Amino acid sequence: MFKSEKYISIFGHFYQPPRYNPWTLNIDLDISAKPFHDWNDKVTFESYQANAYARLKDNEDFIENIINNYEKISFSFGPLLLSWIKENKRFLYNAIIEADKKSAEKFSGHGNAIAQPYAHIIMPLANKKDREVDIYWGIKYFEKNFERYPEGFWLPEAAVDNLTLEILSDYGIKFVLLSPHQAKSIKLNDEWINVNENNLNTRIPYKAILPSGKSIGIIFYNRFLSGQVAFGELLKSGEFLARKLLESFENKNYPQLVSIATDGETYGHHKPKGETELAKALTTLETSGAIVTNLSYFYSNNPPTTEVQINENTSWSCPHGIERWRSNCGCASDIRPGWNQEWRTPLRKAIDYLRDNVESTLNKLGPIYSNDINSAILNYERVIFDNNPENVSDFINEFSIKDFKESNIINLLKLMELERNSILMQSSDGWFFEDIYRPEPIENLRFAKRVLQLLQELENKDLEEDFLNILKDAKSNDNRIGNGKDIYNREVLSSVMNAEKIGSSYAMRLLFENIAKENDYYSYRIILGPYKLFELGRARVLIGISTIISKITWRSTPVLFISLYYGWYNIYAGTKILVDQSMYMELEKKVDELIGKGMLPDIIDLIHKEFYPNYYNLNNLMKDDQKFIVNNILESAIIELSRHYDNLYNSYLPIMEYVRALELDYPKVFELLLQYQLEKILIEILENQVVDFNRLDYIIQWAKNLEVKIDYLVTKLLTEKIENNIKYLIKDPLNISYIYSLEKLLDSYYQLGNPIDNLWEAQNLFIYLRNSILRSSMPNMDKSILDHYKLISRNLKIKFP
Repeated sequence: MFKSEKYISIFGHFYQPPRYNPWTLNIDLDISAKPFHDWNDKVTFESYQANAYARLKDNEDFIENIINNYEKISFSFGPLLLSWIKENKRFLYNAIIEADKKSAEKFSGHGNAIAQPYAHIIMPLANKKDREVDIYWGIKYFEKNFERYPEGFWLPEAAVDNLTLEILSDYGIKFVLLSPHQAKSIKLNDEWINVNENNLNTRIPYKAILPSGKSIGIIFYNRFLSGQVAFGELLKSGEFLARKLLESFENKNYPQLVSIATDGETYGHHKPKGETELAKALTTLETSGAIVTNLSYFYSNNPPTTEVQINENTSWSCPHGIERWRSNCGCASDIRPGWNQEWRTPLRKAIDYLRDNVESTLNKLGPIYSNDINSAILNYERVIFDNNPENVSDFINEFSIKDFKESNIINLLKLMELERNSILMQSSDGWFFEDIYRPEPIENLRFAKRVLQLLQELENKDLEEDFLNILKDAKSNDNRIGNGKDIYNREVLSSVMNAEKIGSSYAMRLLFENIAKENDYYSYRIILGPYKLFELGRARVLIGISTIISKITWRSTPVLFISLYYGWYNIYAGTKILVDQSMYMELEKKVDELIGKGMLPDIIDLIHKEFYPNYYNLNNLMKDDQKFIVNNILESAIIELSRHYDNLYNSYLPIMEYVRALELDYPKVFELLLQYQLEKILIEILENQVVDFNRLDYIIQWAKNLEVKIDYLVTKLLTEKIENNIKYLIKDPLNISYIYSLEKLLDSYYQLGNPIDNLWEAQNLFIYLRNSILRSSMPNMDKSILDHYKLISRNLKIKFP
């Protein structure tokens, strides 16, 4: 297919830590990621999404084309990250999967994607069972999404030993990607020669003969160039990167691969606009005569002939081997000079202590609840990524003991969750950075708490005190923070969810939404039984019975609940396990009596006394729930304030008009009043299906003349209108009404001083319109319509045609 013997492959390892709550499986609103919902959302916008729609621009900064970088690079996606993308950014997921399919078509069935484990654990520090499970789940997830078996495999942090390679070989993986310093020696002329990263030829593939006699291929990437891309200046120019890659070939006649490997987030997140320079480099390389391909294609066409022995217990991100994940090796000390990482050792000990107890419990209880516990654990991947009831039932039918008692089914699923959370609590992120008081170690400790909880429920093992006794030696560098035990008690316990807390949280939401008999609430199904709503002025009290069903373990818990809205942010709720229906009747009687007497403060006392310790207020809710409730509370306040503002505006309009006519400056209070009113009018105009452009232009000019700053909500509405108009044109490209509207909307957008960056999606849509429809129909297009399109493309900074 290709004549050249020079191959180039750029590999990106795309991964994010597991940020979700172990009980709800939800990533909560994270204020530190503003203006995004959370860090997955933020990094997706800056990197993963940007790489699927990378801009190629001309010298005048006009977009010539959009490139899907995933079609041209080798890559791996963490299963948890790709699962999040699939659920939250389906268009991006489709672009990633389609890129792999296109590359497989181009390269004889060898796609760009390679696999990686389910969780990002350091393999040499895990026991054999966890390694096997983690790798197998990663392979099966890859198969489900990319619809083929993976040829290559990325190891977390490239941490490697022979046992891990044996497992990969057993699973049929053909090759792994490592750093050259991880090669110990190579075999030349039947003699083993010691090598290092400076003298190892990374242009050829190698094979490792394992202790069992099996083998696996190894591709070593160019570490120097990779480091310059990730941490140096090489990504500042795509053309320069392309030249450096081409200069790395030997002037010899044999099949050579120049490959680089970095975190995928380098392109766009760590290095802003890195995805654009990557696209430039790829485009330049494709005209160079070299074959820009993927690792699997190169490996398949150039099977290794040279043997290699690896340096065991090494990684790509720690020069001390794998010490970064268990000791104070010095890595990450540069982030905060003077700090140490002595905390890593007790954190590793505490996690290993739990892991060993998990293995013991699985060995002991597995045969009681499953006909084949090891096969059940391996096949639990079916449920992890698709826990619809039918799928879970199939799993239970296949792997449970056959009496199908509810308690046995629940315990089987708990055993599966015990293994899953045990693997997740070993995620490498927990040890990577400078201090234990960071989101990553805290997340590991949350998974550890879930493990402790499951061990307690399954076997009545109360290991928390022993666990915390180890953890208290993990001291933060900030004396105000304390140690791992302090962090656990302060940061982890508050995130624990049980039926009572879920019931209370949901009961508070019900005060502000339509009451449904059944509803999904995070990882729970809630079935509402008898309930009664009491109202007294603005106050509301809701009591009832609900059944909280975990969609993860199928555990069903009936609870009695009460929630009270007492005005503004005064919201309270309580729950307790329902023993019999009479509890509801008694509560109804008490509340009815207190409401009748108008004794709302006494209802708060009732919640505190009768529902202790399971009473909660707005502060106890997850951020997403807090936002939902606060928005509902503020809605009525905003309506009331709007009325006052309208009255003030109408009262002072004559004097404001007079001041304006005199071309004098407004007092600050007038400016604020005017800003509110102009924004309100603009929103009203833009929310109409047919926009009154004369009125829109008049209000915008008024705002500009007075230098009134318009809120982001107006910009958001304008952006959505622009995007929708382009979608209309994709269906009806000659509709002059749509064309005119798009021109006017873009003009209004810029009149308000908005940047081009916010039109990212509009640019994507217009380039699709240009490439797929306009170019082919241009010869028959009326000149006036063509001129309109040229103007629109200029405003979108897109080259036309």
